[in-house]
Amino acid sequence: MNTTWTSFLDWLLRSSWQAAILTVLVLLAQFCLRQRLDGRWRHLLWLLVLARLAIPYSPPSPASLFNYLPVESAMAAPQTVPTANFALVAPENSARNQQSTTSTVVPVRPTPLPALPTLGRARWRTSEWSVLLTVAWAVGVTVLVARIAIQSMHFRRRLRRESAVVEPRILELLDDCKSLMRVRQRVRIIETDLVESPALFGFFQPKLLLPKDLTGCFALAELRHIFLHEMAHVRRRDMVVQWLGTCFQIAHWFNPVLWFGFRRMAADRELACDELALSVAGESERQDYGRTIVKLLENFSQSPALPGLVGILEEKGQIMRRILMIAGFQRRPRWSLLGAGVAVALGVATLTGAQTKRTPEATPPDLTGTAQTTNGLREQAWDMAYNISAKFKDPEDRWRCVKRGLELLRDDGIGNDPNDVLLYRDISWVFQHKMGMYLDQAHLIYKFRWAQEMQDVLGSHPNFAALENPQTPAEQERTRKLRDVYKMDPALIEKVDQEYGPLDWRLPDAHAIYWAELARLKAKDKEQETVRRSIYQSLQQACLWGALDRSVTNVTTNNFNLLPNLDIVAKTDAGFEEMIAATDEPGMKDNVKNGHKNFLKVMVPLLYEDNRIEEAARCFEKIKRTYTNAFVGKMANISLDDYVLGQIVENYRSMDVNKVAAAILSTFHREFIALVLDENDKAVNYQNLAQQIWNRYTERQSDNSQKIGQSLQPLADLRQMALDDELSPSNQRLSMSAKAILRTKLGLPPPEESN
Repeated sequence: MNTTWTSFLDWLLRSSWQAAILTVLVLLAQFCLRQRLDGRWRHLLWLLVLARLAIPYSPPSPASLFNYLPVESAMAAPQTVPTANFALVAPENSARNQQSTTSTVVPVRPTPLPALPTLGRARWRTSEWSVLLTVAWAVGVTVLVARIAIQSMHFRRRLRRESAVVEPRILELLDDCKSLMRVRQRVRIIETDLVESPALFGFFQPKLLLPKDLTGCFALAELRHIFLHEMAHVRRRDMVVQWLGTCFQIAHWFNPVLWFGFRRMAADRELACDELALSVAGESERQDYGRTIVKLLENFSQSPALPGLVGILEEKGQIMRRILMIAGFQRRPRWSLLGAGVAVALGVATLTGAQTKRTPEATPPDLTGTAQTTNGLREQAWDMAYNISAKFKDPEDRWRCVKRGLELLRDDGIGNDPNDVLLYRDISWVFQHKMGMYLDQAHLIYKFRWAQEMQDVLGSHPNFAALENPQTPAEQERTRKLRDVYKMDPALIEKVDQEYGPLDWRLPDAHAIYWAELARLKAKDKEQETVRRSIYQSLQQACLWGALDRSVTNVTTNNFNLLPNLDIVAKTDAGFEEMIAATDEPGMKDNVKNGHKNFLKVMVPLLYEDNRIEEAARCFEKIKRTYTNAFVGKMANISLDDYVLGQIVENYRSMDVNKVAAAILSTFHREFIALVLDENDKAVNYQNLAQQIWNRYTERQSDNSQKIGQSLQPLADLRQMALDDELSPSNQRLSMSAKAILRTKLGLPPPEESN
């Protein structure tokens, strides 16, 4: 019995450290090959680790990596008498392999693996060590098995109480996805509170588990992406592989390298399923598929870890890697010579065992890391800007991480390879997505800090002549900083501003467009469409919140207010038309058209409010002329005035009097700002708009008197409230001089001086 346990422990420990070495090699191969190795082959390499853990016997081979490792030599050539010097091991019968009779000693290279000591098996043959290790291993296994069994039984018992989804449109969509994935197994859909995100459970009778209300939050097209991903798991038999991995994790609970390897295997499994789903859905849907993943990430969290439960949001820290893969997805052949070659090489080197006899001349291979590459810098930058920044709660700490990510791409990356288009696209994406959008809780800090930096260098609208031909020391320093620190070309800035602007260069959207334009200039023909789409997405964002008050020359928290940049609406509109004309794929063309229609519908009220009535009217007529289904039913013959007021009041369908009052107060504040800037026509327009909102709400109030419990204050009182707030000494939105201008415009006396 003791001999049996000793042999078992010997095999367990040997397979554990050998699998740990294989795990390191798989990670190294993935790091070196990166995008050249697709998700399917990345996951297949992990199956070698499972095989290494499963096989009880490894045939000896001269090609085995373990011929060159000291721990294996101690295992393969045990010493009957342990040497006193742990740094030297005398190979068994080494003199027989030599012409001379002198014994040879081989230096043992130190290894960080917690494997058997270099003394060989002798120490493990003592009964004390066998009993101790057996008990420790058995206790760990028992605890894990009990925990998993209890969790699984509890989960299954609660799941049996849930009812299956019977909604026809959902079941038809699932059947379509099963047909596309060639899945014949019966799959039930269950809505339950037991999961936090979509997940697949069970492999004999798989069940697709959806969080409550998910089907109501996602459109059918988005649900199709989720179902395709989960059916990819069924087709690939991922639940079986996950159960095998769980069993090996339990058996090797003491090995942290394997635990890390299994986590990475789960992340690569999701990459493989994303690729399979996209190969079925088509490359044209990769952007929509990526948006579905991002939407899931925003609204749902990772489901609890449980054997047999495979979720779409597993390994949440690797989400950015998935988004990058999805964005750059291209259909590849099923078989890859590179992937197969790596798999065969690793299999031959690690699934075989060391030969009993080793010649002293054998030396271990050099397994040091590779030199720093551009792709390595890109990975570091993305990790810094997205993953590491998210670990901090302080927005200022997050900003430092995002800024450092930008510097890695801009300074180190471009300095290393100035012709790499992906570097320019990455920089543009950080400005557009991380800093320009509002998905990150600290996005306002990113915008604010960047505006402070850019105020002194570029300002809202640069003096291009002074930037390109600086004369004064201050101008020369500004140009030097722009070129040397921010790596920007004044001539290209002017070109970008003329083509896409005027842009407010204090905010991230302008810089997203600049770096995307640089990428476009360096991109090949097939990449042009992707880069142009990125430019017009940034333009669309800038239309909504891409400007600061142009009178601000010192950006502070008191005057940092994001405003729409309505000067670029016409160019953004033209950009949409260009994209529509350049898009051949019907599904993508429909998506661009739908985005164009929604963009115009949002811009009409903003232009109207800004007293750009003619431009608002042109956009409104264009919607009705180009998209005949934009206004149907009662809205078929709606006028511009009614549409704008309807959009403003639409946000207050609940008839919340406080929200409507806040909207009117905000409109009066815009009136006062326009007066300070001497934009009298705009001021009159804002005053009229406030009056119309008040009238429209009052009319709806009289028509729905039973639903409303409170009336709006008189309009004059609301205007006075807004004015008192604007002129209040505690309100620092306006400077003292601006407040004096406002008082003069309104015919008000100067404020009384306090004693």
